This record gives sequence, C-alpha cells and structure tokens, in this order.
Amino acid sequence: MIMRAILTLLSLGVFAVISKATGSPWNEEQRWVSEKLDPARYDVATRPVKNIADAVNVTVEMVLVKIVGLDSKTQLLTAVTSSNMGWEDKRLSWNTSEYSGMESIVVQANMVWYPNVLILNAIDENTLIPSDTEVLVTSEGELFVRAQRTHDTQCFLKQELFPFDTQDCLLVLGTRGAPSDVIALTASQYVQSPKNIGSNANWELESVLPVEGYSVECIKHRSALDGEVQCQRSSQIVLALCLHRVPKYYMYTIMAPTAILTMLASIVFWLPPECGEKLSFGVSVFFGFVIFQLVLENDLADAGNGKPSILVRYELCNFTLTGVALLVSAFTLILRNKTDDHDAAKDRHVTSEETLQRNGDVPRSQDDEVTRYTLQSAKRVHRNWKQTAVYVDRISFVLFWIAYAFFLIPLIVEVAYYSRKCE
Repeated sequence: MIMRAILTLLSLGVFAVISKATGSPWNEEQRWVSEKLDPARYDVATRPVKNIADAVNVTVEMVLVKIVGLDSKTQLLTAVTSSNMGWEDKRLSWNTSEYSGMESIVVQANMVWYPNVLILNAIDENTLIPSDTEVLVTSEGELFVRAQRTHDTQCFLKQELFPFDTQDCLLVLGTRGAPSDVIALTASQYVQSPKNIGSNANWELESVLPVEGYSVECIKHRSALDGEVQCQRSSQIVLALCLHRVPKYYMYTIMAPTAILTMLASIVFWLPPECGEKLSFGVSVFFGFVIFQLVLENDLADAGNGKPSILVRYELCNFTLTGVALLVSAFTLILRNKTDDHDAAKDRHVTSEETLQRNGDVPRSQDDEVTRYTLQSAKRVHRNWKQTAVYVDRISFVLFWIAYAFFLIPLIVEVAYYSRKCE
C-alpha cells in the first residue's frame, strides 16, 4: 500500500512537470483562448469579413433605463442607458465536441474585434463599449455585449410654453469614421414601454422610438478610378425621446403665489386714502414680484431670438399691473394731500377773520356772512377731492382686473392651442 501511494504521487508529479514544460492548458477555456485568440491567427484590428466589400452588420438594442433629469438652464439631458449589441465573427466559431461540449465563452472586449459605437451627441464620455467590458462568444461565432452607461446629451429646448411644454430629445448612436458599407447598424425591433422606464419627478417620458438613418456629414475621399470626390455617410440609429414637463411644481411654487400677490396688490385700491400704510403695502407686494423674477432667472435658459415663455410673460403681466397699482395709489395720496391743503387754507382764512373781528376792522354781520361762505366752500372742496380719490380707486380696481383678464386669457388660449402630446 505504501509503495502504491508513493508511485501515485510520483506519477502526478511527473504529469505536472510535463504539463508545465509542454504548456498544456488548464481547462478548455484556456485552450480556446490560446488557439482562437493567438495573435498569429487572429487580428483584433481587422473586421470579421472574408470579402472586404461586405459590411459588418451590428444589431443594436438601446434600452432607456432611467431619465435622471433635463436641466432647463444648461439644456442637458442626463439618462441611464443599457445597450445590447451583437455581430458575427466566424473566426471565433468552433465545434463544441472539440472543446468538451463548451458552447460559449466570456472574454474581455479588448481581446476581440468590436464596433466602436458612440453616442455622437454626448457631452462627456460617449463610448458604449468600454475595453474592459465582457463579451459573450458563442460556438456559432456570434458575439454579444451589454453595457450600461450614464450620459449627458445636448437637448435644445423650446421653452415658449414653459412650464406646459413638451420636448423632443435625441440620442444619436453611430460610428465616427466608418461609412455604412464598412459597419452597418441595425436597430432592434424591441418596443420599449415608457411605463417601465424610471422618470424624473419633473418630466414624464411619453414615447421612445428608435429610427435608423445616416449621418448628415459626409466622409469625403477621392476615388482612385476617376479621381472624383465621393461622399459616404455613416450608419446611425436615433433614439427619439418625447418628454412632457410636469407643471405642478411651478404652479404650486410660482404661479399660485404670484396670483395671491396679484390679489393683494388689488386690495390697495380699497384702502382709504388717509391710510398711512397704503403706499408701503403696495411697495411690499411689488418687491415680492422682484424676488420671483430672480428665481425664474436662475431656472430658465436664455430665450435667445425666441418668444419669452408663458411663465415669464405671466410674471411680467402681474409685475406690470402691480407697478401700475402702485402709481395709482401714489396719485390718490396726492389727491388726499390736496384736501389737506384746502383744510389748511380754510383754517388760515378763519384765523384771519377772527383777528379782524378782534381789531374791530370788520363789522360783525359781515363777519358772519364771510365766515359762513368760507366754511361752506371749504367743506364742498374737501368733499369733492376726497370723493374723487375714492372714485379713482374704485375705477382703478375694476380696470385692474379687466387688464388682468386681458393678459391672462390669451396665455390660457395659447397653452390650450399650442401644447401638444407626443405622437
């Protein structure tokens, strides 16, 4: 028994020494890698086609995982995407019986040829397949890769109807320098439901539509046969996103407080002219609108040559009406001061008459008649100016709300007529 154990250990040792010396693989995967990915037999820089006139057909399935946000100021769409791509490389196919029934193997992307598909309108890193991503290789020579990335893409917003707007954003997938007869991209027929996509609190994703197309720019080169400049376009897949803004946040935080401030601004017409806080009350409401304008300036992008948004025009309407109400309040206070001036004149006249009476310069009967006439005139003037100030306030109150409706109704009609849903 002891001799048999010693012989077994010696046999295993000899086998290990021979395997190390001859470079025998540890398992079938290592043997496949050493045979199929041998640099002398496989070149990662060349396309997997026998005929160089053939294009490599790459199937792309772009899945939108989540809408992180769409910034109205920077006009950047941040989204999480998951890309599934597949292509053929017959150089890597094998007979499963030669590798102990192995049907697939996983290798790193930098070990095989793979299409360099990019998100062409991304601001930051736009490569869909990093070099350290795992690639699944099947025995039929089919390769599949899946990668999940977070991208910032430029989305030019049309904010005339903000915050009741609907925006179209694009994710453009393609190759940068390979024309369509070299690498052809084919969009998967998978239809993604917007309900299964995580959305942002301020945006609702209504539709996702992949569209195949070609690049706008040409890859120009001169033909070796006739010397003419030829234009070749690269294959592209456009993922069209339609997002509808949820206006509740802006309605609750901006539009509703603005309406309340407008109502408070109209109350200034009902304050009596002799109220000392009438003008300061209007100034306080006016400064409230100034603060809202500063908030909007930080949230909105520049309008450029376009029309200001619904929210900006709504704020401007209320801002203007409050300023007019402030001016009218100042005018009614001026009328009130005119009444005070007449009271002071009346007092001076009565005082002068009493002085004359004491000096005996004016007869008593004439004194009474002048004083009575003066008091009646002063009361009439006092009543006229005070009533005029009240009438101006009441008329201004009615005109205030007529002007408010005149500005508000066209904005409501514009939102109802021009706002759209995604097709």
